[in-house]
Amino acid sequence: MIFKKKIDEDILKYHFSDDKKLIRKEIKSANLGIGWINVPINTWQKSKYFTNSDFKECINTYFLPLISSQGFTGKDYKFYKEDEKKFYLINFFPEKNGGGTQVDLLVKIKGITYPPKHLKFKKSKSTKYCEFSKRLSPINTSVWHWAFKPKKEDNKLVLEDIFRIFLEKGIRYFKQFEDYNSILSKVSTETLKNLNYGIQDPKTGFPSLHREFYEGILPSVYFIFKSAQLKNENNKALTLAEFGITKYHRPYEKYQKAYIEEFEKFIHKNN
Repeated sequence: MIFKKKIDEDILKYHFSDDKKLIRKEIKSANLGIGWINVPINTWQKSKYFTNSDFKECINTYFLPLISSQGFTGKDYKFYKEDEKKFYLINFFPEKNGGGTQVDLLVKIKGITYPPKHLKFKKSKSTKYCEFSKRLSPINTSVWHWAFKPKKEDNKLVLEDIFRIFLEKGIRYFKQFEDYNSILSKVSTETLKNLNYGIQDPKTGFPSLHREFYEGILPSVYFIFKSAQLKNENNKALTLAEFGITKYHRPYEKYQKAYIEEFEKFIHKNN
């Protein structure tokens, strides 16, 4: 009898698929590099000798020249490029107390601003109002860490590994948004009905997890609603506005009220 190698329980926990055959095939074909889902405690303790501030310096020394070759601008923890309709962001997400980092890929659709007071996205600062986000990983998981090395020069290998996975996975992720209207057309009220905080589409990363939990799914509903408006799809926008009102709930009414007011205004105008 041939025994199949057991899949790491951490991978099963954080993978977007429950299909073990698919996961096993993906792992076999991937170069996992030097990252981890859960960093072993001994490695983690050693990695904490190197601070987030130290690693930021390494990013600017080793990663910035690499990512600049792909048309990205930025420094420290955030890099971006844009086309006529979108911003693409690479965002380092270091652990609060140091020791390692995750990396997020985000997409912001231009022309979408958000309540309250129609908040505008700032490409070099906040990632909060990006509509899509995906954790950079060699396999399709929602978690992937790189532990810092204790010496600066050794972190060059960490950042080269991050760049390698970006070339393999990140470019492909961003490329799908060249036809983002096709992505938007597949999102409806049915898509949103059972969408709880923390749940994403495994391919597009919709909705982004970079949003305030107390706003619930209202930013995501508002994004599809606003996109429909901009395309003059008033029937779809009306359906989404009526659905959005049903997601208004305690105890966070004060944070959600501005969204509801926008929905009500549109409903009043179109009934």
